[in-house]
Amino acid sequence: MKAKKLVSLLLVAVLALALVACGPSSSEPSSSASGGQSSSGSDSKKIYFVSKIMGSQYWSVVEDGFNSACEENGYEPVVNGLQNETDVEKQVQLLADAVTAKPAAICIAPCDSQAMVQSVTEAEASGIPVVLIDTKIASEEGFDACIATDNKKAGEECAKQMIKYLKKANVDHAKVGVLVASTGSQTVTDRLDGFKEYWDANAEDGWEVLWNEQKINDGDTSKALSDAKDLIMAHPDLNALWGVNNSGSIGCATALKELNRTDITLIGMDFSNDTPQLLEDGFIKAAVAQRQFQMGYQGVETALKVLNGEKVEKYVDTGVIAIEKDTLDSDEAAEVLKYYGGDKK
Repeated sequence: MKAKKLVSLLLVAVLALALVACGPSSSEPSSSASGGQSSSGSDSKKIYFVSKIMGSQYWSVVEDGFNSACEENGYEPVVNGLQNETDVEKQVQLLADAVTAKPAAICIAPCDSQAMVQSVTEAEASGIPVVLIDTKIASEEGFDACIATDNKKAGEECAKQMIKYLKKANVDHAKVGVLVASTGSQTVTDRLDGFKEYWDANAEDGWEVLWNEQKINDGDTSKALSDAKDLIMAHPDLNALWGVNNSGSIGCATALKELNRTDITLIGMDFSNDTPQLLEDGFIKAAVAQRQFQMGYQGVETALKVLNGEKVEKYVDTGVIAIEKDTLDSDEAAEVLKYYGGDKK
C-alpha cells in the first residue's frame, strides 16, 4: 500500500510539472513592454512625421519645428522619411507603419500628390488626425489640414524676381532653363503654374522659358549640377536659370560657380547654408525662401487642435521671403538665416 501511495504521489507531481510547462511563459513580453506601446497597443503620447527626404537642410528645419512643438506640448516626436523623393512605395509603407502604431497624430509631407491620395485618406479614416506638411494631395478630402507655402504665389514671386533681374541685365533676348526635383508633387506643379502665369503677363515679347526641356533631379543636388551644365552646353545663349526646389537652386549655383558665370541670372527657391555666400558672390540673384520651421511647428499645433475637437483652417499659408544680396542684413532675412548658422557664411 505504501508503494502504491508513493507511485500516486509521484504521478501527481509529474502531472503538475507538465501543466506548468504548458502554461504561459513568464519571459513572454507584455504589450506595454513591446515597442514602447501602452497596454492598449497605441503610441498615444507620440506624434509621427513622415518626411520627404531625410538629411536635407530644408527638411531638417521642418523637423526642428516639428520636434520643438512636440516637446513643448509633452509629446514624443517620431520622424521617418525617404532617401529618394520619388520612392512612393516606401512612403506608403512608412505611413502604414505610423497608422499601425496608433499615435496621437500624424504629420506627412506627401512625396507624390496623386499617388499618396489613397494612403493619406486611409490614414485619416482610421480616426488619427492627419496634417499635411509642405505639400498638398490631389484631393480636397482625406486629411484634416495642410500647412504649407502657397506655392502658386511662390512661383509668381520667382517670376517677378527673374523679370526684375533680366531687365537689370539689359538682355535683348531671355532664355530660361528650369530645374525641378520631381514632377509628381503638387508643390512643384503650383510653382510652375504661378511662374508661368506671371511670366506670360509681364515678360518682354520674345522672352522664352524652356518648358519642354525641364530637368528633373529627384532632390539630388549633384544631378542638378550636371543638369545645369547640360542646359548651358545645349543652349549657348542661355542667360537664366530657375531652381524650382532647393536641390535645383544649389545645383545650378554650384555649376555657375564652377564655370564662373555670374552673367547667367539664377533665381532659386529655398535656402541652405551655402545660399548667403552664393548671393554675396552673385551666383544667385534672389532666393525665395520658405518658412518651413513654421510648417513643422504649426503642423503639430494644428494636429493637437484636431485631436481636442477644435475647428481648424483647412489650408494655412506660411508665406515666403525673397532674399537678395542687398537684403541679407534685413530683419526678414534674419528670420531665415537663424536656421542656417545665423550669419553670412
